[in-house]
Amino acid sequence: MKRLGDLVGDGRTSLERFLALHADPVLLHAEPLGGGDEREFRTRLGGGAPSRLEMALELALRPDLLVTPVRKGPAGAFQGQISVGRTRASDLSFPYARLSKFHAYFTWAGEPRAYSLTDAGSTNGTFVDGRRLEPKAPAPVPDGAYVTFGHYHFLFLTPPGLYRALNQLSPAP
Repeated sequence: MKRLGDLVGDGRTSLERFLALHADPVLLHAEPLGGGDEREFRTRLGGGAPSRLEMALELALRPDLLVTPVRKGPAGAFQGQISVGRTRASDLSFPYARLSKFHAYFTWAGEPRAYSLTDAGSTNGTFVDGRRLEPKAPAPVPDGAYVTFGHYHFLFLTPPGLYRALNQLSPAP
């Protein structure tokens, strides 16, 4: 898995070249304390609505943040959506005990792509910018939105947003 610091060199190219290399949006996230939970059969209960300050502090731009591209995975079953969950069959698979096996999914429309996120009826909920999503009701996910699955926080960035973040992290000399 790549870290934000691994991509700094890509951010020093032109935006056009960067977009050719990085066509997918990403989720930036910190490694959970203890390196993450083990995959479990049952979903652990936990968390409530996240605090925007808590998310901003946890996801402040720094080289050690993990970068997960939001794209179909090799095991992904459903066309037209990118699944998030703790099973290996999810497109975005995270081994975190407070994520449901099938927690949520991203969809997209238009050019440039506009992304939406839908909670799949998860145990601990899905949040965009601190607002809990109604199960099965898609909600827009704007560039720079804080996304929370259970109580795990992520920063959603489109490719141009990632380019800006990299230049903010390491401005050109």
